[in-house]
Amino acid sequence: MSNTIVIDKDSNFKSKKPEQKIHKETIEAPYRFTDPEKLDLGGQLAAVTTQINELEDRKKSVTSDFKAQIDGATGRANSLSGKLTAGFEMRQTECRVEFDAKQGIKTFFNLKTGEMVKNTEMVSFDYEQSLPMEVATDEVSHIVTGEEKAE
Repeated sequence: MSNTIVIDKDSNFKSKKPEQKIHKETIEAPYRFTDPEKLDLGGQLAAVTTQINELEDRKKSVTSDFKAQIDGATGRANSLSGKLTAGFEMRQTECRVEFDAKQGIKTFFNLKTGEMVKNTEMVSFDYEQSLPMEVATDEVSHIVTGEEKAE
């Protein structure tokens, strides 16, 4: 038997085995990219990397938006919980004020409900507010300072 090369005209496969029929089978084998293929792969990689960066930026933006919405809802829930627990909230309320100069206290009454809202200590300005309009200026001085008028 001679060592002849059989060429399968469909596969361009050469074999040095003696007169043997060639059998074809497809398997995974290394493929070496050409320079133009590498250049094309580099371009594709750059495009996909850019897309990933854009998607990450959008994700950050959306996450930030959701965080802001969640924080806002959490703040409202905490506020409502606090109001419910306390049973009241502080509001601007028009009040009638009564002065008790002897005890140095002014009392606030809600104009709508008549309910007493709070008592506070009077300050010097409050003493002036509590005096009747016809009181003389020297009497105001006496009440505010507590000094006796020299006669």
